[in-house]
Amino acid sequence: AGSLNVPGVKTIYLTGMDSVLTLAQKMGYTTLGDRKRYGLSLVLGGGEVKLLEHVSALAVFANHGKKSSIISILKIEDNNKNILEEKKDANLSNEKIISPNTANLITSILSDNDSRSFVFGEKNSLTLPDRPVAAKTGTTNDFRDAWTIGYTPDIAVGVWVGNSNNEEMADKSDGSNVAAPIWQEFMINALKNTPVKTFKNPKPNQSSKSILRGEIPEQITLKIDKASGKLATELTPAKYIIEKTFKAYYPILYYIDKDNPDGPIPSNPMSDPQYVLWKESIEKWLKEMATKPTEEDIEQTNKEKNPSINEEEKEQTKINLDKVFEMPPIEYDDVHIPANMPKLSILYPTNNALITKQMLEVKLTATATRGIQKIICYVNNTALATIFPINNKTNITCPLNLSGLNLGKHILEVMAIDDVGNNTSTKRQFTTMSNFAKKIDWVNPQTHTSMQLSEFPLTLSILPPAIKIKMVRFYSKNLETAKTNLLGTVFFPESSAQINFDWNITNKGIFEVWAEIIDDESYSITGNKIEIEVK
Repeated sequence: AGSLNVPGVKTIYLTGMDSVLTLAQKMGYTTLGDRKRYGLSLVLGGGEVKLLEHVSALAVFANHGKKSSIISILKIEDNNKNILEEKKDANLSNEKIISPNTANLITSILSDNDSRSFVFGEKNSLTLPDRPVAAKTGTTNDFRDAWTIGYTPDIAVGVWVGNSNNEEMADKSDGSNVAAPIWQEFMINALKNTPVKTFKNPKPNQSSKSILRGEIPEQITLKIDKASGKLATELTPAKYIIEKTFKAYYPILYYIDKDNPDGPIPSNPMSDPQYVLWKESIEKWLKEMATKPTEEDIEQTNKEKNPSINEEEKEQTKINLDKVFEMPPIEYDDVHIPANMPKLSILYPTNNALITKQMLEVKLTATATRGIQKIICYVNNTALATIFPINNKTNITCPLNLSGLNLGKHILEVMAIDDVGNNTSTKRQFTTMSNFAKKIDWVNPQTHTSMQLSEFPLTLSILPPAIKIKMVRFYSKNLETAKTNLLGTVFFPESSAQINFDWNITNKGIFEVWAEIIDDESYSITGNKIEIEVK
């Protein structure tokens, strides 16, 4: 409706050049025979046509999809009004070319003055003062040809303006400026004193695809991989998957296969060679929209002129249009892939090893394409230690406190994880040769430690037994006042390795400090008390 080039080029691409030329031939064009000559520029005036055939073709729309034969001369008379020749049957044929509804759809577009007014203005030469009319302009390169074709239910009329020697016309001599005024004046006089006829409305579009009904889906919810920002796959770890709602600004090629528009949505829209280009154009438009002033921006500017408004209020009035116009991804998660999975090997203990000591040092090697972020060592499904390798170190030692394990067989599992959650695990079975008491060992500080008050806060560190821990409580008792305080609680530590808590204190004295562990079955274990003097 607005005579914009890009929608025209896209439409002829979606339709297909052969389909367009075949339809043109059926509608009566005889000058578009060598199909190899034409590309997408055909829609912009890249092919020569005859005025009479052009008018006849658009008359198909006025005639609800049927084409009448072209007859150039109806009657020849001499100077005495004697009929020398006459074509009495002016409609030798009435061939159906397109469906009535398709014709009515085109007519609806070409007669919608509101839709073209943003380009041509509301008052333009493509309208008639007393009746509806459908019209279209056209201009070839260098203003060599200027066209206007239009019709009512009664008559189709075309006007061509140009130089007979094919020289360029003056600048801006396009169809709307030089041909449309002639066309409009002719139509007004040709239809003077004739009854007003209206066009038939097209039937509502019943396509199951909203895009083919002229509707852009308001929003789409997708599962997104947080690490890559792309569509999640079956390899994406659950904790990296988020559901995100987007405004669905996809190219039409996302929704349809141009060779089968009513068929299923393409499984790989990027396989179409135009998809990326069209997507880039949309993204460019979105960026422009994101920087375009909105009513809220204008209101914000007015508020900035008011010195009474504070900076916080100014910030709250801003709208992040980058988020409003965020494009939904079409590519799939490419960081959680088999090639990025860590490689892991346990060197010690070997499978079915016999263990006699409470402290077990697990030796292993681990590498990953993205580097190893952490190693977690489990015993009987309980995390006992978490190691963060330094400088992508491949040979790693994972010390485990087996306190609490009974005599018998146990399962060691080691998991290597990279920075985006790719992980690999391997297992070993081992046998403890004795019962290891379930106890809490102090790592820091040692008992009977004397410290200055200025050295606080002090990090309290313990090694818990090999159990699943719900919480760890740290207590202190002032031996001078006999007052007991709960220093703090660590809930669900990531592993049962060394657990730390920062103790701050404001007064001097001699204190007993201890830890209490509550396991996942609410069983309580209290550790030994250590004595600390604060000076």
